[in-house]
Amino acid sequence: MRTLVLLFLVSFFWGGAQGELDFEKANSLYNEGGYAAAIQAYENILNSGLHSAELYYNLANCYYKQNNVGHSIYYYEKALVLAPKDNSILNNLSFAQKMTVDKIEPIPEAGFLSFINAAAKLFVLDAWAGICVCLMLIFVGFFTAYYLSYSTRKKRLNFVFGSLSLLGFVVALSLTFQKERLLNTE
Repeated sequence: MRTLVLLFLVSFFWGGAQGELDFEKANSLYNEGGYAAAIQAYENILNSGLHSAELYYNLANCYYKQNNVGHSIYYYEKALVLAPKDNSILNNLSFAQKMTVDKIEPIPEAGFLSFINAAAKLFVLDAWAGICVCLMLIFVGFFTAYYLSYSTRKKRLNFVFGSLSLLGFVVALSLTFQKERLLNTE
């Protein structure tokens, strides 16, 4: 049993040391200007199962030096996932994004859709959910009053106000879902 544990620890440290040697070799290739060879070395490290923000960052820099902007942006974003507050990654990513040829402008919103989006942005998502609950409770109250009323006039009033509260609930629920869609796309 001790032999297995010892073999495991030795292989673990040997694998980590080998990854560091490969990383240093790839860095020296990059510093010498051999970007294609450095890319190959970095990708070999990735294929061995080792991942780090520095590895993705250096790989992105190699692609950037070769004017392969798409790959560089891809690897900068992968590095950003592992180190989201790294200023070097953020700066280089913004430079690479400025070099993209295709500038796709978002499609402007139609008149009615912009009105709906503006209405959905009036409150936060939790507030819209609270409004829905309140309107549903108001509807239940008017429905109960309608059901328990004996007078025709009270029944009509409760029916009208109940219908209006139900309509308000449907509108508020629609705006709640639209607010959630807006939050998911931002």
